[in-house]
Amino acid sequence: MSAAASATAMGRAPFLALTGLLAALALASFVALLGMDGETFPWAFAVVMWMFATGLSQAGICFTAVMRLCKAEFARAFYRIGEVMTLAFLPFAFIGFALIFACGRESLFYWLSYDGDLSPWLNEDFLLWRHLVAMTAFYGLSVLYFLWGLLPDCGDERAETGSALCRAVWRRLAAWRRGVDTFTLQRRLFFSSFFILLFYVVSNSFVAWDFGMMLVKHYHSSIYPMYFIQGINLAGSAALLLVTALLWRTEGLRRWFDSGQARQMGILITAFCLLWLYMFWAQFFVSWFANLDHEYGVVSKQMYGHYQPYFWVMASCLFFIPLLCGILAWVKRSWAAMLALSAVIVAGFWINRYLLVMPVLDPADIPFASAAEWLIAASALSAWLFLLLALSRCLPMISEWQIRHYASEKELEAAT
Repeated sequence: MSAAASATAMGRAPFLALTGLLAALALASFVALLGMDGETFPWAFAVVMWMFATGLSQAGICFTAVMRLCKAEFARAFYRIGEVMTLAFLPFAFIGFALIFACGRESLFYWLSYDGDLSPWLNEDFLLWRHLVAMTAFYGLSVLYFLWGLLPDCGDERAETGSALCRAVWRRLAAWRRGVDTFTLQRRLFFSSFFILLFYVVSNSFVAWDFGMMLVKHYHSSIYPMYFIQGINLAGSAALLLVTALLWRTEGLRRWFDSGQARQMGILITAFCLLWLYMFWAQFFVSWFANLDHEYGVVSKQMYGHYQPYFWVMASCLFFIPLLCGILAWVKRSWAAMLALSAVIVAGFWINRYLLVMPVLDPADIPFASAAEWLIAASALSAWLFLLLALSRCLPMISEWQIRHYASEKELEAAT
């Protein structure tokens, strides 16, 4: 069932009201931010929101790539949702980075005012281009990856409905589909999954280094990018469940998801929370045991003093609560419980991004203490959700051909 049909079944007016509200909120927030004084603008908080939203969104297509490589049957219904989840934030990832680099880099990077010789890595032009190239490679391949997965669902009948632009796009895709067989598309999707994950790791490693470690003088941690990325994997899996629930507008979409998938996602999230704790401990233990103050001091700012309550709330949201829920079988079988747990994990992930940036730049910050911070959060999240819902109106959000193909594989295996 197409998402457009879903919107009609749920009631066109409520759906349009929600998307209109999100669009108005995003536009009003952005216009209000443009009128603020650049010298007092909270660029550090803008980095927090950019890392938070970019990480959550990128995890969607990476989930699809990993599950495709693993040939995980339960995840096939999530494929298209994960891909759209990533592509919906594509323009805002570039816009956010451009604004932070153009206007906020002086307040973030202490080394820009250094007059002596610097490592070539600290050249601000190189900072700009390495991020742009890595993001372009990741998102460019993500768009192609999404289109390859969409082609088998592009029947000629789709070109007869919707707006003129939608009909033209579907006609072009249907013509492209006639020139490519399904086996070739499957092979492309499988092998390009490796490169999706490669560019994902490279791009987020740059973000971890440049917007994490490089904010602190003489801070070096070989495990930091892995810790940074594992937080995205954990929270991104939880966010995928929340986005899936958001798109349950009809029984036609809801029927693709059952308690078995909730259980599998619960197992995956439990494994990710254990791996996240391992990454944190690997980063913390070496610097603490060796008394490396230039490394341990960075972590201790998060764990003690003003930021101590935030740290333990974050640890509870990302480890203690998910682990406890992972032990309880009934939690993993209940969609309602898994969605509540997912919301807790996403909240903990935001605190994690906040603690990676704010203790370094402001020893006594209080989150959301200013109107600017509320506007930054509202503009980023509402714009992402608006574009996600807008895409869901004109795209089939379930990759039915891949589910059918798996069923035919099972039947063939049973027959042989």
